[in-house]
Amino acid sequence: KQSSPVFIVPRGGATDYASLCESVKCQIVEKASQSIEDMRRMIMDEGQTAPEFGAKADAICNQALEEFAQNAPDAGDDALAAATYDRKLEELEAALDAPLQVLYLRQLAIVREKALQSYRASSRSSESSDYE
Repeated sequence: KQSSPVFIVPRGGATDYASLCESVKCQIVEKASQSIEDMRRMIMDEGQTAPEFGAKADAICNQALEEFAQNAPDAGDDALAAATYDRKLEELEAALDAPLQVLYLRQLAIVREKALQSYRASSRSSESSDYE
């Protein structure tokens, strides 16, 4: 397993700690956004559904959270730093969850529309069956 550098918070360096956490968070969001963008193109631009959307979204989120845990500086025994770490972790989750939720809802709309089209097509063909 690859070891990550461990950052120790200097005394009185709460703002430095927050800056380091923010930097790690931003790098992870940028990386995850590339994967989200691939799904966005498929769903929003092409009007297609992304196969195994849930598994892909889960993988993106889990990978991001693991990367944050590995790369964010260690809060040590500093309660303020620990609170900052938790807040940045929540911000990371929200930054990934929001676009994924939009894509999920759009994908549901696509599936609904396809189901309605299929229903309408089968209704028309059954109306013109042998019972006319």
